[in-house]
Amino acid sequence: MKAVVFDRDGTLINFVHYLSNPSEVQINKDILPTLRFLTLLPNIKLFVHTNQSGVERGMFNISDVEKCNNKLFKILKTNFLIDFNVERIFIAPTFDSKYRKPTNFVALEIEKLFNIKPSSLIYIGDTIVDYQSAIDSNSKCIIYRGKASKPLSKKLNIDEEYLVYNELDLKKKVENFVYESND
Repeated sequence: MKAVVFDRDGTLINFVHYLSNPSEVQINKDILPTLRFLTLLPNIKLFVHTNQSGVERGMFNISDVEKCNNKLFKILKTNFLIDFNVERIFIAPTFDSKYRKPTNFVALEIEKLFNIKPSSLIYIGDTIVDYQSAIDSNSKCIIYRGKASKPLSKKLNIDEEYLVYNELDLKKKVENFVYESND
């Protein structure tokens, strides 16, 4: 059994600073081939992991986060015919949340609840905190830096082997992860 942990903003959906309005949810179309591939596989568990500091900052509340999540799933199903069923969404609404990225807690919890070792888990995100969460948990990692990603003020200082810039490279790296042996 393997697991994929997706970042939400900038990875599954186009980045919007402090997204709280479901009408602003737009699917990152580069992720669609990867989602289509993964949702057809029986032995892959899917998760979402998202920092939502706007909740602690008082900009919106957790129900707004959930509405945006629901809109993501609805758009995928209705507009793209992708049934993106996740096992769990890990949300960090505060700065001291155990789920606040970077963290290894999500990987540890997936191992405990689903018996999936961190070496059988891959993070797909768009920023350094996604990368650090993968590294800190001894998991694999893909950092997507395409048109939907969060704008960066400085260069992302990670090895090119972890970076992808388009839908074809993303799907290829995910396929390699799915079909590689963990022995």
